[in-house]
Amino acid sequence: MTADRKAIRRNILNLIDCGYHIEYTEKIRKMPVKNDKGEQVIDIESGKPLFEENCIWTDFYLKRDFTNGELRLLIDHLLSLKHVPARQCRDLIVKLEDLSNDNFKNHVSYASGLPSGHRSNPQLFYNIEMLDDAISKNRKITFEYTEYRTDKKSHSRERPDGTVRIYKVTPYQMAAKEGKYYLICNYDKYNDISNYRVDRIKNICITEEPGKPFEQLEWSGGRPLNLEQYMAEHVYMFASETSRAELRIKKKH
Repeated sequence: MTADRKAIRRNILNLIDCGYHIEYTEKIRKMPVKNDKGEQVIDIESGKPLFEENCIWTDFYLKRDFTNGELRLLIDHLLSLKHVPARQCRDLIVKLEDLSNDNFKNHVSYASGLPSGHRSNPQLFYNIEMLDDAISKNRKITFEYTEYRTDKKSHSRERPDGTVRIYKVTPYQMAAKEGKYYLICNYDKYNDISNYRVDRIKNICITEEPGKPFEQLEWSGGRPLNLEQYMAEHVYMFASETSRAELRIKKKH
């Protein structure tokens, strides 16, 4: 491609047409009027050189969707989530870093060393996509639920006869609490509300069976799920009926 003095502007305009958020400043510049021979044209009446005004674009810069402060907040929150596997956590951090400039990467170099405690469940993000799909379609799901034993390895929960236990639930919502990600649902065998760790779910499958309405469950009060209220009443995500209590404190002078 042959480059000329307008090549940069022309290519930037092409990027803008493609949807890139590139900002710029418009300035008015006076250019001398010249004839075919390249000579300055003189006004006959005034005897002064003629000029024409041109609008030029300058000070181009890319307008990013996130500020550096917002990206750092997201990365710090990501590091606090123990349920995200270390490799996938690094991949997400790299993607967040790419939303800013090279100087930002130097400021978050601390993220290269992830804290210990990140469990490894390669199905985590697949689970989130499947659960989101099941919730939007109001379908029941089946899955295996894992637990860590004395060998420090993940095992699927088993029935008394040694077979793997299959859970069938109606998913309602996913929520983060205390650095962990939970599925709020109804275990099909009962008529109450249950919470399961998303990072401990594996081999998830969406069924064709429609989900059970939340307002029909015990403890729901006959109302749809209010996530904000539910999270406030279940601080540690123990699934149980909400109880009202009064605390009496004697004031000491």
